[in-house]
Amino acid sequence: MTPTPHTQLKFDRELLPTALAELTRESEKVNLALNLVYTKLSGKVRGNVGDNAFYHACRVANYILTRLGIRDIDTVVSAILHDAVEEFAVTTEAMHNVFGPEITSNVRCLTRSKYSDTKQPAKTFQKASQNWKLADASLSVKIIKLSDRIDNLQGVIGVSSSDPRSLKIPYWIIETRLSLLHFAKATHQLLYEDLIDVVKALEYQLTPEESELVDHYLRSANIPSDIRKHLQEYAG
Repeated sequence: MTPTPHTQLKFDRELLPTALAELTRESEKVNLALNLVYTKLSGKVRGNVGDNAFYHACRVANYILTRLGIRDIDTVVSAILHDAVEEFAVTTEAMHNVFGPEITSNVRCLTRSKYSDTKQPAKTFQKASQNWKLADASLSVKIIKLSDRIDNLQGVIGVSSSDPRSLKIPYWIIETRLSLLHFAKATHQLLYEDLIDVVKALEYQLTPEESELVDHYLRSANIPSDIRKHLQEYAG
């Protein structure tokens, strides 16, 4: 019989997705992760997508539990913590002390480096290059990265042209098509199908000018050589 977790929750369990809420009754580690993320991220908005950071982390973990049927605790906890280092400065040392080496390693792999160029399209190409580094990462890391991308992109489906996030959508599509889609299929078929669906939904809402921009940067001649090499190796 699984012992009942004794950690006092800092959040309202009733506000969590059902499968994740149920897991808080079984796993002490899940509760510790949710408490940490709630303390650090609740009420904070993630800059790229204008979303509550705590509930984004919960949705990614719940997607892995329900859509993919994965109940491995270390994978679920890593999903809950995936933004903790990158966006809100939780140290890997502190994480290691509480969650151990495997979860800490997963989160470290999912933490992006700083970009040397913040202008487009150079920033998008840098992101795609960083994504390719995950192609040889553990299965858990790839599942979390792809689940995170699906949730991020779903959050901007249907946004109006007056929403500042709409300006970033073409570049998110370019980045995803130049990297994540190529190893999604080998990682998990449902992940691949869901990622394709959300990318197509976003492409449908592009203006003609935005569609032309996407097409331009996806042409082989305009793709940086390091990314082109990855694409050719993966195709082979």
